Amino acid sequence: MVLVVLGTALAADFSGSWQLDQDASTDIGPLLRAQGIGWAESKIADTIEITQHVTQTEASVALTITSSFMTRESVIVPDDVWKSIETPKNGTVEARAYWDGEVLVTEQKNPQGLFSTRRAVDGDVTTLTIRLETSGETYEAVRVLNRIP
Repeated sequence: MVLVVLGTALAADFSGSWQLDQDASTDIGPLLRAQGIGWAESKIADTIEITQHVTQTEASVALTITSSFMTRESVIVPDDVWKSIETPKNGTVEARAYWDGEVLVTEQKNPQGLFSTRRAVDGDVTTLTIRLETSGETYEAVRVLNRIP
């Protein structure tokens, strides 16, 4: 996914490499299944090692997410402007990114509902609060990543 947005002053710095801490994270399976991802794939998401490498500038946050199954790259530009983007699962969707104080927020209007991620950093820990709001339910998972020295 690529979001192109005009920059603002850095609110928080996510630069560096991060490892997912499965023990400190909550179960993401129900949220993934609500998006139409199968049971087996959603169970794998709760067990595999995931690494994120983040490069941040005043204008964007570039992510490279790597696991034993995939590598995905994206650029987030937090300009708070809704724009059309292409996604692997849902095709073209409307998305935006913006700073909420020191929290980086991304939102997508998917066929299943509003999908959002709130990314916060506190020293050597990044917390991702991932939420899917459908017409009938809200699903939420918290993913904790530790900085790799």
